[in-house]
Amino acid sequence: MKTKAIHNIKAAEALIDKAEEGYYTASIHHVYYAVFQYMKYELAHTDVEPLSYEEQTVKAKENRIGSHDFIIKEIKRRLSEYNPLTFAHHLFHKQSLTVAEGDLGWLYRSVENEKTPYISPFYKDTKDNPLTQFVRDFFLNTDKSEFVYFSLSKQVVWIVMAAGLVFALWKYRSSDEMNFLTLAVFGGLLFLQIFEGGKTRYLIQFLPQILILSAVGLSQYPQALGKFRFWTRKKESLK
Repeated sequence: MKTKAIHNIKAAEALIDKAEEGYYTASIHHVYYAVFQYMKYELAHTDVEPLSYEEQTVKAKENRIGSHDFIIKEIKRRLSEYNPLTFAHHLFHKQSLTVAEGDLGWLYRSVENEKTPYISPFYKDTKDNPLTQFVRDFFLNTDKSEFVYFSLSKQVVWIVMAAGLVFALWKYRSSDEMNFLTLAVFGGLLFLQIFEGGKTRYLIQFLPQILILSAVGLSQYPQALGKFRFWTRKKESLK
């Protein structure tokens, strides 16, 4: 359904490009159906009360209304039930999707499963090479079972980096450089929370700032840890 919506948008764009020939009015039909199909897709794939395409059809018949009217009323109903608690859950879920994946939403698949042959122009010359196949399976192709090991290792690194961000903000520092980095990282997260988010690959644009701030936090952590009484006692007991 999502693919159909995308195709309708592309058809509308093609018609709009031919505005001088009078085709732009026909684009309205494709835009409408793109929105309608994407609404159906979202209802079927939402984490809260998902409705499969079959259930959408059945419920529309039960309510004796058309499928278009049912989809619109169902989405209006869900929006009307929003309250501070459900909105907080929405924000938490969106933020968790934005920062969850250590591989930053890496989507590269096996060349034979890609839709275009131009994704890897050297594939024909290297597909039978054991070394290149090993690299593809373990480090590139997300649809291969071997990729999970590399993915887990990146997730561990991502968790350590997240811990570095926490250590960097453990206490306020009057340094303009630190405040600039903090604003760049968490201002970026706030931007994604308000506008477009929900996928970790959106963080790639903030990755340099994240790396620097996390490194600062990790480098200062041993110094800060030594100030805790329980840690000092533990070190003394080990001597």
